[in-house]
Amino acid sequence: NNNNNNSGHPSVLDQVNSNQMSLSTIKCVYDSLTVACCFTGHYEFLAQAYERASVNDFGNRSRLRQFGMTLLSAGKPKLALQIFRQCMSLGYDPLATIMAAKICLNSPTKTEESIQLCQQIILHGGTHMTKAYHIEGVAYMKLAADNSDHSQQMEFYKQALASLGKAFEVDEFNPLLRYHLALHYALLRDIENAFSFIRSSIFYDSSNPDSWNLFALILSAKHDYIAALRVIDAGLKQHPSHIELLLTRAKLIERVEDSTKTMEIYTSIISILTSQGQASENDKQQNQDQGIPSSFQKIQARKAVVWLKIAELFRKWDQLDDAKLAINEAQHLQFYPPEFYYQCGMLMKASGKLKDAATEFKKSLASEPNYVPSLIEMSLIDIDEISDKVQPHSQTHPTTTTTST
Repeated sequence: NNNNNNSGHPSVLDQVNSNQMSLSTIKCVYDSLTVACCFTGHYEFLAQAYERASVNDFGNRSRLRQFGMTLLSAGKPKLALQIFRQCMSLGYDPLATIMAAKICLNSPTKTEESIQLCQQIILHGGTHMTKAYHIEGVAYMKLAADNSDHSQQMEFYKQALASLGKAFEVDEFNPLLRYHLALHYALLRDIENAFSFIRSSIFYDSSNPDSWNLFALILSAKHDYIAALRVIDAGLKQHPSHIELLLTRAKLIERVEDSTKTMEIYTSIISILTSQGQASENDKQQNQDQGIPSSFQKIQARKAVVWLKIAELFRKWDQLDDAKLAINEAQHLQFYPPEFYYQCGMLMKASGKLKDAATEFKKSLASEPNYVPSLIEMSLIDIDEISDKVQPHSQTHPTTTTTST
């Protein structure tokens, strides 16, 4: 060894120390790179790095959790859910389970799985139990909203309130929990409780635009439209491009002021959505293989809804050609909610084409059997048809009687 040292060759100990210093340096650089990616929003790059790091170490739950979080931040919830499930397969992991429950909650087909995951956490207890009750309550609210059977719907709402209540017992100052309680009571038309919870939610956290929107809707339900408009304007000061706030403002303006201002708001919403669509066009194919709509598709769907509202406004102004053009704009976006067929039907009705209108209303009800506006219009058309059939008899009957006499 001395000969080697004298000849300028490093010893084995020196090589080990050098390797340890290199690994330490790499780890430091890697940690700094991770922080930098999080700050700059480069989650896709970070997810790729975690994936490479996990290839030979797929039993490391901590690394798997970080990989799942990064995938979720990169807009890949389905892949993130798979990673969290891998975490859970290695043994009970409350953090991975709560994250999986959140992902399932936001999926239209996995609401019941979200409840099952929450119940696992509740069974084990611990610090995540309150959050599990919260997610479980919201999941039951979703099941209630998606259920057409009234008795089953009310049972889901009852379970939702029980879960949210248990979360509230421990975390009563949570503004998001108060928001969901307000939403629950609003859906049940308990306006006073909804009003109380939404006010306190905004008191504890005024940064949530959904809270401002719900507050305005509750005030509107109390027929206090001026106060609702003030609430919306307060929310828009913090979130000037929030679509739901702008849509609610348009409706309130139409009710209390001038409908021409409503058209200006709808036009500005179209501009905002167009800009957002251009920014997210690269995301168009991102989630196609995952069976979930991309942000681009969601923006296009919202844009179609706004065009339908513009069509409705033109129809109220008796500008049927412009209404038809607005419906065509919505049709080009290839999004067909029940409202699309309803607006087509209303345009046909305004043009005096009742049979064509009935066909469109039936299409609307085929996509959503309980769509109330179409149900009302179909009943009105049926009444008109009955009146048309009865009217000739009421005219000829006196003539027959006179002849007989």
